[in-house]
Amino acid sequence: MKFSVLILTRDSEEIIDGLLDCLKYCDDVVLVNDRSRDNTSSKAKKYSNVRLFETEDLAKNIVQLDLNKNLFYGDEAYLRNLTINKIDFKYDWILILDSDERISQSSLNSLKKVALKEEFKAISLIRFDNFLGKRLKYSQQVSRYIRLINKNYCTYKRPINSFIDVRGKIFTSKISFDHYPFIKGIDHWINKHIEYSKLESVKAYKAKSEIIKVFNPKIIFNNPIRQLYKNIFYLLYLRGIIKFLILYIFKFGFLDGLAGYIYCSLICWYETLIEIRQKIISQKTKI
Repeated sequence: MKFSVLILTRDSEEIIDGLLDCLKYCDDVVLVNDRSRDNTSSKAKKYSNVRLFETEDLAKNIVQLDLNKNLFYGDEAYLRNLTINKIDFKYDWILILDSDERISQSSLNSLKKVALKEEFKAISLIRFDNFLGKRLKYSQQVSRYIRLINKNYCTYKRPINSFIDVRGKIFTSKISFDHYPFIKGIDHWINKHIEYSKLESVKAYKAKSEIIKVFNPKIIFNNPIRQLYKNIFYLLYLRGIIKFLILYIFKFGFLDGLAGYIYCSLICWYETLIEIRQKIISQKTKI
C-alpha cells in the first residue's frame, strides 16, 4: 500500500524534527502549518520529501472558520477536512500524524505491506501515550485511533477533539505508534486543555439541554461508540471523579505506577474544569 502523510501542526519548532526524521523514507509528506510563531516552517523546508502549506492560505475567504480564533479557527473538523480536500495528495490513502507523535520504520513498513479488500476504507492503529519516561499501557482513555484513511471515504466531525466518520469498513491492525502529550512541557499541556475545556463545555451544555436528542436512535447509530459515550457522559455530575475511577481503577491504571496516577489525575482535572465551565454557562443563561 502506498500512502501520503499529513501533519497539521503549530509552534512545533522544537519537536517537529523528531517526527519528520521518522518519515524520511516516505515520498509524500504534507505539513500544514497553522500560524506558527516560531521556526516550524523553516524546519520543515529542510526536508526534501516535505511539502509545506499554510492554513492562512487554505482558510482564506472561508466563512465557516473564525480567523480570530487561535485553536483550529474554532472548528478542528472543518479545518482538517479543508486540508484533505484542498491539497493535491500524491496518493488516495493518507497517514495522519501530529507533531507530538512518533512512528517507527518497522510500523511504516508494516503499513506498506497491508493488503486490503475493497470494502475497507480506513485502518485503525494502536497509540501508546508516553509520560514521565514510561509507555502507558493501562491509563489511556483511548488506545486505538483511525489514522490511515482513504480520503475519498472519510470525513472529520466535531469542532473539537474531532473524530473520523468512515463510509466503509475499518481494518483493525496491530500496528502501533507513540504519543508524547507532554513533550512541550506540562504547562503547555495544561494551557492547551484550558482552551479545549472552553469548547467542550459549550458542547456539554448543549448535550445536557437537549437530552432527548442524545438518545435519538439516528444519533446513536450514525456516530461512533466514542461519540455516544461522550454524549452520555456529558449528562453526569462529578465527571472528573468518575473518569479517574474508570481509568485508574477499572482500567488498571494503577499498574502504570506513579506515571499512571499523575496522568489519571490530570484527566480528572480536565473533566472537572469542563463541568465547572458548563455550570457557569448554565447559570448565565438563567440570568
